[in-house]
Amino acid sequence: MRDELQIAVGKKQGKHQGFVIEGLTPLDMYCKGSDEREKECMWALTFQCKSDLSQFKECKNVKERKDYVKDHPRFLKHQSLTCFFIEDQVVAFPTVIRDEPLLVHNPPIIVLRFNGKQSINVLLQLPHAKNLKTNPGRHRRLLIRARLDCVARENVSTFGS
Repeated sequence: MRDELQIAVGKKQGKHQGFVIEGLTPLDMYCKGSDEREKECMWALTFQCKSDLSQFKECKNVKERKDYVKDHPRFLKHQSLTCFFIEDQVVAFPTVIRDEPLLVHNPPIIVLRFNGKQSINVLLQLPHAKNLKTNPGRHRRLLIRARLDCVARENVSTFGS
């Protein structure tokens, strides 16, 4: 697990299975239900990418981008777990909200939902952050294990004080 995170951050050489979206800029709050059946409004944060994603390099216009997103439902899959870095430090494990109209912008707008204490942690660090990136890879097991380790460390430090 540690090796995969070091590869994602660029501190170690190796093959990384997912992709990293670097140079994110915080844009706005996002407040829509993730599903029409949900009655409560869940909030998230929107981030604009610094440049276009490599998956869109063959798309010449908005229609082709929309077609690509519709034809590839696993590309930034809705509610997939991701790893969020500030200054090359893992600070949260948000979930992706796949809002297709925002995703087809050039450069794309990514929506991430932060839960619990991690949302406060991220909000406090965002105004001073210079290097934001996320890793929406295919490492669900890895990220869940890392998330459990972070929660265990939080509980130990809270319990010990």
